[in-house]
Amino acid sequence: MMTTATPTKTADGRNSVDAFAQGAGEVDARAMLRPGLVYDSGERDWLAYLEGSGVPTGSGVKAIDPSDLNYPSIAIGDLFGRQTVTRTVTATTAGTYRARVDLPGIKATVSPSVLHFSHPGQKRTFTLTLDVTTAPAGRVDTGALTWTSGRTTVRSPIAVTPQIVRAPAEIKGSGSSGSTTFSVTPATSTLTATAYGPVTSPVTEGTLTRMQQISYDAEIPSGTKASQITVRFEAAADTITGVLWGNKVDGVLQDVHIAVPDSDGVVTITVPYPAADALFVSLVAMGTDDETVTPYTYQAHHITADSPATGEVTVTPDRARVTPGVPTDLTAAWSGVPANARSGAWIEYGNGTGSFLTLN
Repeated sequence: MMTTATPTKTADGRNSVDAFAQGAGEVDARAMLRPGLVYDSGERDWLAYLEGSGVPTGSGVKAIDPSDLNYPSIAIGDLFGRQTVTRTVTATTAGTYRARVDLPGIKATVSPSVLHFSHPGQKRTFTLTLDVTTAPAGRVDTGALTWTSGRTTVRSPIAVTPQIVRAPAEIKGSGSSGSTTFSVTPATSTLTATAYGPVTSPVTEGTLTRMQQISYDAEIPSGTKASQITVRFEAAADTITGVLWGNKVDGVLQDVHIAVPDSDGVVTITVPYPAADALFVSLVAMGTDDETVTPYTYQAHHITADSPATGEVTVTPDRARVTPGVPTDLTAAWSGVPANARSGAWIEYGNGTGSFLTLN
């Protein structure tokens, strides 16, 4: 049913490209009876899949990578640079099939790319190697592998989440100048690192009384690489504080999250490559009596390629030949940064991957 399904239609009549909304597509009752190729899987295949997924079966079956289950769809939850998956197909009729892969930003290699079947029941095994090129990191990329023989098409949906580097989400530093060394693990043989900022946004000061809530909308400029909200509470020991926040699109709140202060009373919210128009931020304080007053400061950083810099940030090396999968050290250095306020910089590695450098 999956390999012979057709795309569902959206409200405007176009073919859907959302694999999570439609799955393999709409079942074609006639075509499903003439599939051409079948991806068979038995009990031992599924036991191996469960073992590879971390589910003990007690069967003694050796685990496999879950992506290698002989299933008619292909999914890789963490495509770190390059990965090869294996499939075996069984022919329902004789024929010659040629492979085509459509997966934006990913170089796909099928080997062999042509399969010959002389009679029904014959099996052939192939591999599909996926290399991340320009696909945005950390975002699901969808497409399909299609085998074609005459009028027969055998389509397998593909969903992968590309990654090109494993790096810390946040790096911290202090002082008006200094440096810090951190480790990243590249997925490719070339590693680039570019620093943007630092940015020091105005600080808003205020107070919250016993059971008060104050809200802000932090508008996000076009082309923002990363946004960071910082709230500092000076709360009494018996006062509960926190922040409710979420993404706004066209003035409508899309989601709600809760953030609590660290041991210093600071809430830090970092959003790489925000897709929203604004961040809704609501500060909450709950004191024990009417006399409770909680001072706070609020600051919103939005870093773009042309943000006015308050100081200088550099990363070394900014370009290096590296060994894929082997950690390598980078050093971030800053100078001329205000010591009495928080500043932020964005270190970008490419394909939408980066680390936020939080200063002070």
